[in-house]
Amino acid sequence: PPGIRGGFPIDFQIDPRDPNRIFANNYGGGNFLSEDGGKSWQVASTGYTGAQIRDLFIDPNYPGVVYAAARSGIFLSRDGGKTWSGLGADPYNVLEWNAIVADPTNPSLFLAGTNWWSLLLYSSDGGRSWEKVLELEPNRGVRSLIHSPSNPDWVYAGTGGYFSAGGFDPNISGQGIYLSRDRGGNWDQITTGEYSDAHVLDISIHPEDPESLYAATSNHGIIRTWNAGESWQEITEGIRMRHGANAVAVDPINPDVILAGIAFGGIYRSEDGGESWGQSAAGLTPEANITDIIIDPTNPDIVYASDSFSGVYRSSDGGITWH
Repeated sequence: PPGIRGGFPIDFQIDPRDPNRIFANNYGGGNFLSEDGGKSWQVASTGYTGAQIRDLFIDPNYPGVVYAAARSGIFLSRDGGKTWSGLGADPYNVLEWNAIVADPTNPSLFLAGTNWWSLLLYSSDGGRSWEKVLELEPNRGVRSLIHSPSNPDWVYAGTGGYFSAGGFDPNISGQGIYLSRDRGGNWDQITTGEYSDAHVLDISIHPEDPESLYAATSNHGIIRTWNAGESWQEITEGIRMRHGANAVAVDPINPDVILAGIAFGGIYRSEDGGESWGQSAAGLTPEANITDIIIDPTNPDIVYASDSFSGVYRSSDGGITWH
């Protein structure tokens, strides 16, 4: 079907009752079915759980609309994930998509990053066509994208490095953070000096100030700016930082409260805008590798965190204790 990348066949099975009915499992594609001896094919991946999904974006106005950045392409569901259609349009029907974000005021406008070609791509028509808006150095890619909640015209992109397309390596430097002030059309690198090589895993923006943001990096810990990148500060006072930071989240109601996920170091919490931190470990293993933190936008006492070792945790007290 249009928008679907077929991938590379690695296994065939023929229905013993009907030799024209053929199943194909494709590396970098999915599961496919032919009922006419291979002349035509249909997607047979519904319910398949082996796909590698790197990022999701849920339309805040229509939560049944979900975009997915996956190893084998970009996909859209309009029924809450029950069925999916592919949005991979030539010439960018490529592998290894890692990040996606839609414009919160117009979800037909969205950005997506692939480290197959180190590109950031923009679509103005819901994924039917794409254009290149940012090309990074070889072995660099966009791994985090976020619109400012107070000014959706502003979009930030965090970059990372990789050895082989398909996965990022925290030990390889990135190209820091880029900012677009026109919803993704044009971009400027805003990390300069010692932070120009930042490998950025996550970005969180002040709920009322688009120029103020925090970034979790593998090579500089937690960094922040108050002026859209004119100056930066590393804020790790009180954090045992051995392997960098994976995630950061600003409380949408009280932006002085910040949570940070540390690589193999659990979660830290700040109540003064990042000036000082204390470990928030009750209920977590000390070596938890926290890869993402989500604060409920309507009730910031409810927080979710993902640990690559043991799954998902929930806090009901703003990230002080976890279950």
